[in-house]
Amino acid sequence: MSLADELQADLDLLEGGEEDQEEDQQQENADDSLMDEDGQPAEGDGMQGIEEEEEPEKDRIEKIEMGGLDDVKKVSKLMQGRPMQEVLKKIAFYKSSPRDSTQAVGGPVEEDPEYKLIVQANSLTVDIDTEILAVHKFIRDHYNQKFPELESLVLNPLDYARAVKAIGEEMDITRVDLRPILPSATIMVVTVTGSTTNGRVLTNREWQITEEACDLALELDGARRTIIDYVESRMSFIAPNLSQIVGSATAAKMLGAAGGLTALSKMPACNVQVLGASKRAATGFSNATAKRHTGYIYHSEVCTRAPVDLRMKIQRMAAAKCVLAARIDRAHEAMDGSMGHKMREEIDHKIEKLQEAPPSKTVKALPAPDDAPKKRRGGRRCVGWLEIFPLIYFSAPLCVCVVTLPIKGFYAKIFAFTFTS
Repeated sequence: MSLADELQADLDLLEGGEEDQEEDQQQENADDSLMDEDGQPAEGDGMQGIEEEEEPEKDRIEKIEMGGLDDVKKVSKLMQGRPMQEVLKKIAFYKSSPRDSTQAVGGPVEEDPEYKLIVQANSLTVDIDTEILAVHKFIRDHYNQKFPELESLVLNPLDYARAVKAIGEEMDITRVDLRPILPSATIMVVTVTGSTTNGRVLTNREWQITEEACDLALELDGARRTIIDYVESRMSFIAPNLSQIVGSATAAKMLGAAGGLTALSKMPACNVQVLGASKRAATGFSNATAKRHTGYIYHSEVCTRAPVDLRMKIQRMAAAKCVLAARIDRAHEAMDGSMGHKMREEIDHKIEKLQEAPPSKTVKALPAPDDAPKKRRGGRRCVGWLEIFPLIYFSAPLCVCVVTLPIKGFYAKIFAFTFTS
């Protein structure tokens, strides 16, 4: 082998070592991403319960230009989709046959005929919220030609759709009654702005497209209300104690993310608190203010009612209580929700105690001055003399003489005491 071949072999070996190091580093980063701060897995089965969110849905929708579309069904297809229609039909069927407390689940909760429907319906509420945002963008892009300032005055998507449907093609907004829709202060601003707007009158076709979009937004809101009411009414039979702690909607989301009540009851509390957490991709923006390890429990009512600096502590406490409540519901105990209600009261009491001001330090009064003479003891030498010689020896007159005697080559001084009477 020539010198050139040996150099080429060394370079290939070096490049291969660098690639191996890069692969090891990537594997370590991937392992770290699956672990939390305490070195525990973020979920019971890897990434279970963690949603990948690369870009906020609202920002993605805002970038889409919908002014050139002539049919709102091209933007929103959820309401006419088969899954939504099947869920609404099943909900209507089960609502027609009311369920009382005597119809308790005898076996595993996953075998209940309404359990899968509850999980599926609850997951549809997130899709409905996304569809409402898309329809809201469609309405704004088409109604801007008539009243471009309205979208900055009415920010709520549903209120905006109701206001557009109420105003319609009316150029004089003072003739429109907006009191059932908007607060009085907003009505005043909308009326004044509408009298000076630079918008034009919409054609019949343009108004028809906009009105269909408004009807679709309100229809989606009605479907969401139907689903939420059904889920809340049935969660009291599936997981009554868990619903007492975090609410019916949050309890249904937790069951769906964990894979059922049985799986939730087997999970540790550190993994339950991150169910539903969103793992954002590194898009170059700062994540300094982003809350880590926050999921459904953190955004539930039990945590949002507490101050911001206490929410992480309340989330950990609520997660532990949720695991206990899930085990109680799995064993079909306290089906009236009494244990869950008791746990919720304990959490509320803890929140109140954490918000209390620390006890003020009591100012103690100074002790009364003691001017009496204090008894002072002597030093170590004096104490030794008192142990050797009784006190009576020092009380009598003494005559001391020193006698020196030779003792085996040494001279010792002996003190002789003579008592005088």
